Amino acid sequence: MSKPHLAGGIPVSATLDVLPSHPTVEDAITIVVGGIWSDSCVPYELATNRTEEMVLLSLITPPADVVCSQAYTPWSLKAELGKLSTGVYLIKVQGGLTMSKTLTVSTHLIYLPTVSNERSITE
Repeated sequence: MSKPHLAGGIPVSATLDVLPSHPTVEDAITIVVGGIWSDSCVPYELATNRTEEMVLLSLITPPADVVCSQAYTPWSLKAELGKLSTGVYLIKVQGGLTMSKTLTVSTHLIYLPTVSNERSITE
């Protein structure tokens, strides 16, 4: 059984994902942040602030005077960005952890075929 303690947990592990992974201007973009927190007072909200070239996501966690269970706790939050213009964006997460990722939005999906060096000879 875990002991209660005051909020102030930290991330044990964290991920930052962009959906879809190769977005175009036609795609609604979602950012997913999650992982394992060191206590039960996990982040419960993502505040989003967007500029021309950056998306800043701030994790909102419970106040320091909240009592939490001392147990590793999975968590996941989504930020719906919608459609973005063509360009390169910096996705930055702050608040209890710091992570960043570059997001490239293209005008259309780029198809790269698989190329093989194998040859077949037919007579």
